[in-house]
Formats: sequence, structure tokens, C-alpha cells
Amino acid sequence: MLKKALLVGLMAVGLMLGSTQGSALAKNSGKVTTAQAGQLSDRLLQRINTTFANDLKKHHISAFPYSHYKKIQPTLRQYVTKHALKTTIDELAKSYSTFYCNYQCMPDTAKKSLRLTIVKQTASTLTLSYYEPDTGKSPGSFYDTISLKKEKGTWKIDSYYNRYPAGFNNHLKLSKKEVVAHLKASGIKASYVKTKVLYTDSYSGKVKIHRKIYIFKAHDKRFGVFADVGNYEYNRKLLK
Repeated sequence: MLKKALLVGLMAVGLMLGSTQGSALAKNSGKVTTAQAGQLSDRLLQRINTTFANDLKKHHISAFPYSHYKKIQPTLRQYVTKHALKTTIDELAKSYSTFYCNYQCMPDTAKKSLRLTIVKQTASTLTLSYYEPDTGKSPGSFYDTISLKKEKGTWKIDSYYNRYPAGFNNHLKLSKKEVVAHLKASGIKASYVKTKVLYTDSYSGKVKIHRKIYIFKAHDKRFGVFADVGNYEYNRKLLK
């Protein structure tokens, strides 16, 4: 997926959490709640993105050269483990340098996700997962798994992994309440119109299936969110 727009957008993006709140979460010595886990992950991922963006700004360039990766590693080390530098973040640097997610892509924020869950938690490790739907303006639908590790009392990204949903076999069965909460978290002010069932092509295109879609209206335009995999639909004919 094209990442150029994301890189350009990073130049204008600020930190998602205030520095005080972020520091408190990063050094949290107690058990982390699901909400805190999402905030912590978002904060660290944002700072990783900001590090790449600052390099672009410093050198007045629009594309990140992989040769610059070694130069920004000391800064990145504040937010990631040594293991991540050699694996996940190395792949991110390669992905940004090519503009495509031929390697692991940076996950979207947990705040805008669906089904945020803590998979595993110990005193020094934390693994969370969530689903990011295809909004039509994002790289696509992914299941994201993010692992954090505590080093000297501070949480850092140890790895992350994103994978595509396996067609409609992974039926989310999203409720209207979940979709409304997702839209609100994404900053989308929309009013609910109706729920509809469409008879559409499957991902493979070989068969047609019934798919429930929640239809909303924003700025006098309709859009829909499918209940099965959470992808957005903008076809006006389908949304009547």
C-alpha cells in the first residue's frame, strides 16, 4: 500500500497524548488496563513516526532514504528495544523508503481500532491486539498484534505484526454500537441512517453473499460500514 501520503502527513502530526500522561503510562509499574495499553502503544508508535518525520524535515526531503536509518536509531532506541531495531522497525524503514508495505507496515492507532484486547500481560511484557478496518483512505484492513517490553522501568515496542483478514471467514459480526464508537473515536461526526443487507461479491469474486451494512450520513453524503469485516463503502447506489 502506498505510504507516501502517510509520510507527508507525519510532518504535521503532533503527539497523541500529553507528555505528562505519556510519561506516567510509560513508567507504570502496576497492571495496565486495556485502555492504558492502547494509549501506551499509540504514544510509542507516534513517537517512532515522529522520529522518521523529523529526519525528513531536517534534511528537507520528502522520501525517507534507508541509508538514514542508522542515524536515527539512537533516538528510536528511546521507544523500542534492540530486538525491534533489528526486526520490526528495520522493516518499517525499508517500507517507508519504498513507499509500499512490502514489509511490515506501521499499525493504525488503537484509539481508532475495533476489538482492542490484551492478549498477554506480565510484569515486564505486554501484548495487545486490535482490528483496523479499511476506511478507503487507509492501507487496508489488518489484524494488528503489538508486543511491548519493559526496560529499566520504561515500556518500549518490542515487535508488531499485521496481517490481512482471511476473507469473510473471520466474520466480526460488528454491532451498530461498536461501529458508532469507532466513528466517534476516529473523529467522524455522522448520523445513523439505517441498516441494510446487500447481496454482493465476496473477496474472491466467485460467489455472492449477504452482507449487513450500517449506513451513516456525514456532510450530506452517505457512507456505510460492513458488519462482517468493518470495511467502508461509498458507492451511492448501494447506500440508497
